[in-house]
Amino acid sequence: MERLTFRQRLRWFADYYLFKVILITAGAVLAFILLKHAMAPGYEPEAQILVISKVKGDYSAAEDQLAEKMGYSRSDHAVHIEYMEESTAFSNAVLGMKLASGEFDAVISEREHFHFFEDSGLLADLEAVSGGEILDLPEDRLIHCDGGQTLTESSDTQEDVIPGAVLPEHYISGIRLEGNELYSVCTEFMDDPVLGIIQSTDTMEEENVILQCAC
Repeated sequence: MERLTFRQRLRWFADYYLFKVILITAGAVLAFILLKHAMAPGYEPEAQILVISKVKGDYSAAEDQLAEKMGYSRSDHAVHIEYMEESTAFSNAVLGMKLASGEFDAVISEREHFHFFEDSGLLADLEAVSGGEILDLPEDRLIHCDGGQTLTESSDTQEDVIPGAVLPEHYISGIRLEGNELYSVCTEFMDDPVLGIIQSTDTMEEENVILQCAC
């Protein structure tokens, strides 16, 4: 070995050890990646809002402000705002399934489309979410819905909706957001934006924070 030249030593190393070194290095890198993924899996947002609009905006500012209200830092990714294009959302059954799955805490859409959520029984009673009282808002900012058995088909679009939900006789289903500072980045392309809280089986703490910020 001592008599070999530098080039010959490199050739000897390549012939006998290079492949093993590559395998060991690749294994170590893979083990590190798997360990890191196991220790810190993909984050699950504490609150998720669905925005349905003709044009997509930049929602990062609203996400950061809501996260701060909930006591999280920006790096925690505590709030996620997802966009759906208006014509796509109301042309198939995907929207109803996404909302009924419990993935979202709240939805923002134009007032003209809000009947979809009311008729489907997907919205919570805002008075119940807020602990029995709504902040002192002007009457024109509140969206009231008559209760009873929900429809099985939307009267405007003739699309099938989720049937069977029984609503209170009369409840507040949404809040108009026009002029609301927090949601201005979400609603800049909407004429009459409305926020509704989605029905949930948990304590609805995140939904209540979203509602208070909307007020």
